[in-house]
Amino acid sequence: MLEENIKTKNLAFRPPVVVVMGHIDHGKTTLLDFIRKSKVAEHEAGQITQHIGAYQALAEGRIITFLDTPGHEAFTKIRSRGARVADIAILVVGADEGIKPQTLEALSIIQNAKIPFIVAINKMDRSNADANKIRQQFADKGVLLEGWGGNVPNQEISAKLGQGVPELLELILLTADLAELKADAKCQARGIILETNKDSQRGVSATVLVQEGTLRKGDFFTAGPVWGRVKLLQDFAGHAIEEAAPSSPVVVGGFDDLPEVGETFEVSGSKDEAMKKSEQIKIKMKEEMNKDGATQKTGVLQMPVILRGDVTGSLEGMMDILGKMKYNEAEIKVISKDMGDVNENDVKLASASGASIFAFNVKANSSVLKLAERLNVRIFSANVVYELTNKIKEELEKSLEPETFRTDVGKAQILASFKHDSSRQIVGGRVLSGKISKGTMIEVMRAGKIIGKGKISQLQQNKKDVEEIGQGEFGIMVSPQGALPKIEERDNIIIFEQEQKERHLTPWQAKED
Repeated sequence: MLEENIKTKNLAFRPPVVVVMGHIDHGKTTLLDFIRKSKVAEHEAGQITQHIGAYQALAEGRIITFLDTPGHEAFTKIRSRGARVADIAILVVGADEGIKPQTLEALSIIQNAKIPFIVAINKMDRSNADANKIRQQFADKGVLLEGWGGNVPNQEISAKLGQGVPELLELILLTADLAELKADAKCQARGIILETNKDSQRGVSATVLVQEGTLRKGDFFTAGPVWGRVKLLQDFAGHAIEEAAPSSPVVVGGFDDLPEVGETFEVSGSKDEAMKKSEQIKIKMKEEMNKDGATQKTGVLQMPVILRGDVTGSLEGMMDILGKMKYNEAEIKVISKDMGDVNENDVKLASASGASIFAFNVKANSSVLKLAERLNVRIFSANVVYELTNKIKEELEKSLEPETFRTDVGKAQILASFKHDSSRQIVGGRVLSGKISKGTMIEVMRAGKIIGKGKISQLQQNKKDVEEIGQGEFGIMVSPQGALPKIEERDNIIIFEQEQKERHLTPWQAKED
């Protein structure tokens, strides 16, 4: 779970954390449901009223922590940061259908995370089940299973009937023993945010997977820029507890704000220490945002996007095309890509990051569409890759700030100031050159320096409203555009028009040294 080698005499064995992955229809949920119902105490399972993303089960008198959903938001986010949430992965493959693109995607994630895994060959109760075909398919992909010339553990199961599941749990425990999973339960607690929640009754809470140390009620903590004190501490079944050991999934209440999923959760020695650390992180984040802002001022804009596709090939095709779409004015930043239908986690991530979702050959159900509408997140769908990538380019071009062109059209001198307040000024003057028109902008000059800008909201000559004059005296009402001191007699004004034109993307070219 933790990549650091913590050298301490307090290291002790801890329960394994297991994630179950695989193709969407190959029985991941069925397997988890069977384990939950058969291995979680009945009185606890019946009282679980909220989904917290993880739970614990007993096997041979030992605890195993399961991440509840293979497509868990935290697992997706944390793998992108290179962290290891799980110790062991279960890769579920249907014995009737065999390896699917999503199976290979899951395999790639597991291999990149460098964690041991077990292949669960599911649906062995079906008449067309062929376990050896699955083993051969893995061999063809360079993954050799035990009994087929390799050392990757595998177990034939029927998650529906529970056949082979006890043996699978034994394999998990054996794999955990070989990994010698240990943690220091006596140090200050540290973990990872799995899920977050906010409601009117208990405020902000989060599901935390404790990775080391013992988390106790009353502890002060930080989670990125957020800090708090553990006021609520519950186990996965919703029971109030006083402390939580390593590998425990718990609900924590007492955050001062909503933390990010995937953020590191760390206990501090005191309130002052937690607040100070939180403030330091906020300052660092603000500095990074300012750097980003400075980059954008040069005209370089980043547009965050989330990609969803039906198969790996579709995502690879989109990424290949997007990789070639380089422009001088802006760039596309893919913050998340995955297979399967657009889900609520995608929408939440898009809302938090200001991204749009582009989906190829996949759908979004009604609840996802309602959430997207409520959070003002745009979802674009297409069945042809180029249609989608062209739409991304179109949206990127729309996001460019238009160019503003200024044309000076006249000059005048102020003869008198009649009224002045924060929302308007009424002055009289004389045209020196050019023209003055209602709706145009003015720049106020005093002693050769610009002191402010405004917009002419009303123009009169000889006490009559007019649209434009080219000579003589006039009266104008000026609406300040930003800070504008009182316009005084003998000030000069420059009258100018502004025209905005759409900007267009130009292919990126490297600057020559």
